Amino acid sequence: MAVRYQARVTPKQLARKFAKAKRGESIRAAMTRSLAFARAMIGADHEDVLVEGMSPMYSTDRIANVQKAIAAAAATPKLAGKARGLLVQAKQRYGAPLPETLHELWTLLGSPPHRAWLRAFCVRSFVDPAQLIPPPAGAKDAKLTTMWNKDRTSFSDTRERFVREYEQWFAKADPTVKVSSGAQLAKHALGDFVMLDPALRQDLISFARASSEHWFVVPALASAKYPAPVFSNHDDGEGYSELHAKDVRAWFSDEISRSIRAAVEQE
Repeated sequence: MAVRYQARVTPKQLARKFAKAKRGESIRAAMTRSLAFARAMIGADHEDVLVEGMSPMYSTDRIANVQKAIAAAAATPKLAGKARGLLVQAKQRYGAPLPETLHELWTLLGSPPHRAWLRAFCVRSFVDPAQLIPPPAGAKDAKLTTMWNKDRTSFSDTRERFVREYEQWFAKADPTVKVSSGAQLAKHALGDFVMLDPALRQDLISFARASSEHWFVVPALASAKYPAPVFSNHDDGEGYSELHAKDVRAWFSDEISRSIRAAVEQE
């Protein structure tokens, strides 16, 4: 009787499988999807590919550390008192309830094992309340837009992208790309580049960044179509902001999918 050969599943095949998200998945479910992908990679003997794409925090005895991180992140999040306090302070600092989906993300980041996993696995760098509170002495009027860097010796302020020269760009921009209200934003589709009214800069909430790009929520532009719209603004974008997602939950789901694909790009 002939032995039937079963082809070995490849990293790219696993990436295609796990990069598919269920519509409306929660932030916790999206993170669980990343853990399932990691387990599948290890089970298919692709652990070297997996750890190559992850943070240097796992550089010593990497696969064992990754397995420990997966197990820790699979547990129910436990929010420490300090993390709970930061969420309360963030709400007070903002002066209004935080968008539900942002609160969902920051709650997950408030659990050390989950924060460690997401920061190692995901492509973007997350900003949490600890980096926003308290604001630097030079930006005491900031709500949740001024981000301390890890060493807390320097910071960046998303509001700076919407002042001075930007105000001139906005004044001269085509009216069809200007956005000052939720009704105006509702006319746009995801992926559109718009010019946000500079008056909105005080109410932005920063939550992720890369080397030259910031992602932020604009609750003031909420509507039935976009409950808590997420934008990004790039250093070379000439002031335009890209509409990324209807809310942080949708953005995070896309981020997990993006990170899964990125994990096997070297293949």
